[in-house]
Amino acid sequence: MVKVAKKFGVRCSVSNPSHQLRNAIPIWYHKGWKEGRSVANTVAAKCLRERHLVSTTAQCAKVAARLKSAAYGHVARANCGCADCDSDRRVRCCNNPHRCATAALKLVDRLRPKWHPDRRANDDGLTLTRTRMDANRAARLENDRVTFDPTITQGLPLAETFRVFTTGEDCVRPALRPRKRFQVAEEAVEV
Repeated sequence: MVKVAKKFGVRCSVSNPSHQLRNAIPIWYHKGWKEGRSVANTVAAKCLRERHLVSTTAQCAKVAARLKSAAYGHVARANCGCADCDSDRRVRCCNNPHRCATAALKLVDRLRPKWHPDRRANDDGLTLTRTRMDANRAARLENDRVTFDPTITQGLPLAETFRVFTTGEDCVRPALRPRKRFQVAEEAVEV
């Protein structure tokens, strides 16, 4: 099956992944990783897979969240007493929850900006307004004309992101229009 996929150029090709899609992509051997040494076979990564049951980007970011916020009360040591680490020790039988959280953070930080879960909301400048989307829904029910939706944001399901007969590499930057600046005429200032 892998041979046929390579022969016909099957790949996950997304111009602008939605927040839901970025969170649903499996983290292990992610297509959006930056170049470098793989951390998928370390002791911490195996613990994340087998004990913490981490499989998606959102689950990995959730484990790593305790390192980013002081509200968790996490301390950088193997016997940290914060609620998350204590729960991981009791429920998941993890010897060193801090090591696992650090590995999860490395996995998430290794993602390119296009695939990073903390990237701001997709604003491609092409999506229809809420009222036009509602009008399209009503028009579809009445078999009437609908307004074309030119958005390039790709959402779930994950199966719809795969393309056949592709060549070359995907663009690593999200396909977004730059925001327009305010179009206010400059005024002369007297001092």
